[in-house]
Amino acid sequence: MRHAFLYSDGNVRDLGALARSGAMGVSHGVAVNASGHVAGDSTTDDGVHAFLWDGVMHDLGAASNVAGLNDSDVVVGTIGPDSNSFA
Repeated sequence: MRHAFLYSDGNVRDLGALARSGAMGVSHGVAVNASGHVAGDSTTDDGVHAFLWDGVMHDLGAASNVAGLNDSDVVVGTIGPDSNSFA
């Protein structure tokens, strides 16, 4: 199990993962904004989904790969069946 984390003021916070019902819970933090919100990717029961964490991990949808996050919580990335494969 590997999880995204947020380090702030000397504390490490485990952000968890989106996986449910026995799927291996793995998450990867990609970006953090000025509010301390984190965007990244996480395993789920049906693949890898993007997430936005603002104290709670929110599932942003199927087959996605996050590239960035701005201070308005707008997440940018790639979506589609091969979004985790790069040429």
